[in-house]
Amino acid sequence: MVMSPIAVSIVLGFVVLVLFAFLVYFAKKRKRHQAKLLLSRLSELAEEQGLVLSSQDVFSRVAIGLDGIHRKLLVAERVGDHVAETFVIDLHEVRSCSVIKKYRSDISPIFQLYPAGILETVSLRFDWTNEKPSTCVNLYSHLHDHQFVAAGLERRAEDWKAVLSKLRRPPARA
Repeated sequence: MVMSPIAVSIVLGFVVLVLFAFLVYFAKKRKRHQAKLLLSRLSELAEEQGLVLSSQDVFSRVAIGLDGIHRKLLVAERVGDHVAETFVIDLHEVRSCSVIKKYRSDISPIFQLYPAGILETVSLRFDWTNEKPSTCVNLYSHLHDHQFVAAGLERRAEDWKAVLSKLRRPPARA
């Protein structure tokens, strides 16, 4: 029995659609697993430090958690499939918190549609009250995140900056 070209096209289209669905499913499953890994490590760090997280957020390669009472920010960064670095930022020692955006400007005609250039990174930068060098927590990188999520991640970074800037100041005395 010989299949008509239309039937072959339908079967091939269906096979391609199923393969695409599997790829999307496994990519989302991996992303959820990596987020769970970051949050798990963040919870372990909070427990080690005797802190209680009142707020937390997961970016593609970083999870941050805040203990508002003790004014500490916990950070867990992922490299590959492992949580490579964790650290605690004491907001009492932070002079300022800012969002740093780094752009790449290419000469290529393709990029002329973006007058400011292509967004490369979005980071939270912490400047210290003492002479320690600034600390940056990279929340977006064009190498790991799609350009379509950049605006949302910028907004979330600005939200975190606002919260952390308020928390770094001691409470007003009545």
